[in-house]
Amino acid sequence: MRKSSPLGFTLVELLVVIAIIGVLIALLLPAVQQAREAARRMSCTNNMKQIGIALHNYHDTYKTFPPGCIGSSTAVDPPSGPQMWGWPVFILPQIEQTALHDLLNPNNRRLVDLLNNTTQRDIVMQRIDAYRCPSDRTKDTVKGTPQTFDFDGTAAVGTNYFGGTLNYLGVGAFASLDLDDRPSGPLFRNSEIGFKDMVDGASNSFLVGERDFDCSSGVWAGVRNDGGPGPRGINYVTGRVSIPLNYKTKPTGNNGCNEGFSSSHPGGAMFLFGDASVKFISENISFNNSDAAVGDNKGALKNNFTLTNLGVFQRFGLMNDGQAVSLQ
Repeated sequence: MRKSSPLGFTLVELLVVIAIIGVLIALLLPAVQQAREAARRMSCTNNMKQIGIALHNYHDTYKTFPPGCIGSSTAVDPPSGPQMWGWPVFILPQIEQTALHDLLNPNNRRLVDLLNNTTQRDIVMQRIDAYRCPSDRTKDTVKGTPQTFDFDGTAAVGTNYFGGTLNYLGVGAFASLDLDDRPSGPLFRNSEIGFKDMVDGASNSFLVGERDFDCSSGVWAGVRNDGGPGPRGINYVTGRVSIPLNYKTKPTGNNGCNEGFSSSHPGGAMFLFGDASVKFISENISFNNSDAAVGDNKGALKNNFTLTNLGVFQRFGLMNDGQAVSLQ
């Protein structure tokens, strides 16, 4: 009698099939990951485009862009009024978040007053998808840990509060974010910048750029302890271009990437320009890392600073330097 062949694979055949499947996965996985990143990058571009349109609509109404943040240059902030709020709050109505804007009531109270209200302080923890890069791994609150909000040198009621994550930071300055250190971007403390101030042209001026988890991201609500001449948390909503793009470690001579721009996209970051266009900027873009072009350990400009020292990335961050600049 003829014996029937056993059903199924032999051990050798099974190992061959597993090896083939492994090779196919190894070949296909990078393509799948690239496709996913391309989709996330497109979503990020759409977010920034939405922010650009919102900023333009705000400008149409008020004839200027919103202030990067509101605060005093003295040691103590005023006891009332729209203090410590950041520019993302002021454009909430333009991104279909009018109800949230009205609940925050930024035109009539300080951010610290909201934090002192135990029934409302959680509002600033909300996730706003339009302010989040899909590629970034930051949790809904900055770094997933409580972000301290200190005002006038003392904390608000309690000790720590979560701040809703912001991945899109306003371009506030070339060198230092301090009020008195020649802010040169469109969104700095108490700024009232309009298109007329963009001498280099809106299409040649950064308006907003990315910052990712590794560089502490940002907080959409505003700043902490803004009183005084130092940054005081201004880097929560704005950044400066004297730090190389995607420089994830603290370079000698400046405050590190938590005041600069970075992203989780491979090879660069998305930037919103003054004309509301969104472009991917390579991390290899021209940048002059000399002391004269970067600044001292506070980011303040050196005495030997000249515009000719600047790279293309730095020139895009200055809206009125009069220097020709191009990505080409």
